[in-house]
Amino acid sequence: MAGVFQYDNKVFRGLGKVTDCFIVSMFWVLGCIPVVTFGASCQALYHTVHKQIKGGRGYVWQEFFDSYKDELKSNIGITVIFEVILGILAYERMLLRVMIDNGGDKTLTVMYMLTAFLQLLLVTWAIITFCYRARFAMDWKNSMKNGVLLMLGYLPRALVITVSIFVFSVLIRLLPFLICFLPVIWFLLYEFLLEKVFRSIMRPEDAQLEEEQEMESKRDNV
Repeated sequence: MAGVFQYDNKVFRGLGKVTDCFIVSMFWVLGCIPVVTFGASCQALYHTVHKQIKGGRGYVWQEFFDSYKDELKSNIGITVIFEVILGILAYERMLLRVMIDNGGDKTLTVMYMLTAFLQLLLVTWAIITFCYRARFAMDWKNSMKNGVLLMLGYLPRALVITVSIFVFSVLIRLLPFLICFLPVIWFLLYEFLLEKVFRSIMRPEDAQLEEEQEMESKRDNV
């Protein structure tokens, strides 16, 4: 019975994980508020999910903010590029919506849906790019280039991410309180989809070192 109240038993560790998920989700939300820091916040969330939530190494607040500050200026620049393109597509959708409401033909409806899909693909490209930056140190140009190459090269995984972005947006709109936990669940899915891809392009010695660290962490948490 006394073991139930020990801080390191499975119940307390489980409660600790739930608390960590809540904390890092709130960090992500706060980190996105300036809008132009969306990319930095996504990079930090992926890093924290991979290393702390999934790997059990470090502390959520330290891992998040260390990654958030890392290459912040470059991440803001990349985010602005994505948001400008997203804004252009959003403006085009608005114009198409007006024309459709004023009696436009079916071609405009198809164009409207295509533009919406392009927006989702753009966000997918952005998410993959910032997840990639969480795992590899690289300048902004090559990060964006490799992000789109990974998206096209692993299209089925990218389409799952695209669908998840749509589902995430709908759920948050319908049930806003889910923002307290959904970001971590969202990025745990991305970690599952992308980590094998990232490991395949890592240097063998780096991949082996990470595997050893993860195994050691699992042993410590048993």
